[in-house]
Amino acid sequence: MNGWVESGAAVRIDVLVVGAGPTGLTAAIECLRQGLSVRVVDRREQRAEGSKALVVHARTMEAFRAMEVAEEIRSIGLPFAALNVFPDARPPAIRVPLDREADWGDTEFPYWLSAPQVEVERCLERRLGSLGGEVEWAQGLLDMHQDDSGVHAQLAGGECDARWLVGCDGGRSTLREQLGIRMERRDDGQLFVLADVLTRDEFPDDEGRVYRSRKGLTLIVPMPEPRRFRLIAHLPRLVDPPLIDASFVDQLVLDRTGVALGAHSVGWTSHVFLSHGQSQKMRRGRAFLAGDAAHLHSPVGGQGLNAGVQDAHDLIWKIAAAERGAPGWLESYEAERSVLAGRLVRAVTLATRVMTLQRLVPWALTARVARIALSTGPLQRQLTRRMGMLEQKLPPGPGVDKTPWAGRRLPNPFVGEQRMHDRIDPLRPSIVELPEGGVVVVRPDRVVVGRYPSATAIPPRIQSLLVEP
Repeated sequence: MNGWVESGAAVRIDVLVVGAGPTGLTAAIECLRQGLSVRVVDRREQRAEGSKALVVHARTMEAFRAMEVAEEIRSIGLPFAALNVFPDARPPAIRVPLDREADWGDTEFPYWLSAPQVEVERCLERRLGSLGGEVEWAQGLLDMHQDDSGVHAQLAGGECDARWLVGCDGGRSTLREQLGIRMERRDDGQLFVLADVLTRDEFPDDEGRVYRSRKGLTLIVPMPEPRRFRLIAHLPRLVDPPLIDASFVDQLVLDRTGVALGAHSVGWTSHVFLSHGQSQKMRRGRAFLAGDAAHLHSPVGGQGLNAGVQDAHDLIWKIAAAERGAPGWLESYEAERSVLAGRLVRAVTLATRVMTLQRLVPWALTARVARIALSTGPLQRQLTRRMGMLEQKLPPGPGVDKTPWAGRRLPNPFVGEQRMHDRIDPLRPSIVELPEGGVVVVRPDRVVVGRYPSATAIPPRIQSLLVEP
């Protein structure tokens, strides 16, 4: 059969999800919530125990709320109270509040949430199980082909026929390679080390620290376990990863900051050579890419897990709409998510370069500017709403009109005893009446399609997208 290895009868489903990280689990959960049959497979033997990504942002928590898992994820996390920035690695720090003191606006989740990726994945896997799904481990994608009716996949344990295929299999995606989609990737050659350590210093458990030294950028990020922090350190003069133990962590922090951290009980450690990039396409036929399979960036800002979850949350309702007879929405996935991915990659790359400057004059100038700018409201707002992905704006296109509010997240203030987002249909686009008059067409990802004087004023193109058999 076209070179396939036959090790079991092919199973026909709606969606095959490849990869069981946060992106793939989100995709699988959303399939079941939308009434689509799904398999989620992963080439690994079991879930990795390392904490990996750490920060969950507000826009992602809003997606998790729609998925009915936000409360559990909040319970395993720790909201940041503040970020203390040392632009030249010397005190005093600039304390940037990240809790309710900050200007978060209308979101229900006014914080950065420190939540280890492995714990987030466990929450998502439990939610998947509650819907009747499960992860199939040791089921890597070996090969695939597609036609107008669907996708045929050869897995390690058999064959699978699906209407749609979603690749959430990471930066070295097998599916991306098989689709012949190139990742426009640039390796920066900069080494970062990461370590989860217990400490004996007296810094608050719920506040982060950023030290910008010419010896290298150092971030100390709170974790949910009391006195445990994540060290993220740039090692500009090393080409080989060092042995990461308590003495290494203590000496590095002392040399750069003058702080006696008192590190002990080193847990998960890792190293990464920075690279960033974006796939040329996020779709080919009936196959899609999401998360790290489609875009890569540095760990600075903690955006990767969040972008992947939002990719998947956006994609699946559009696949469901296509299955219900409204295929127009699906045309917008690549057009929209590739724009957001490009912006994200560029922004994180620029921020990382500025934070890791070493030449004296540029480093000193940016340190002086940072001391002034970070003390002002506008830049602090960048670390709340913008970093929390609440200010994203999509361009006009197949899924966004050209009216006021179009392409932006629907605001979520209280209206009476409910929030505005409680009026949104969580599974399909809907028309929502505004308290001040008029209506908005809103998608399940909380993006406003358009704002209009009344339901009868919605243009035919948008009306056609709302009609489902």
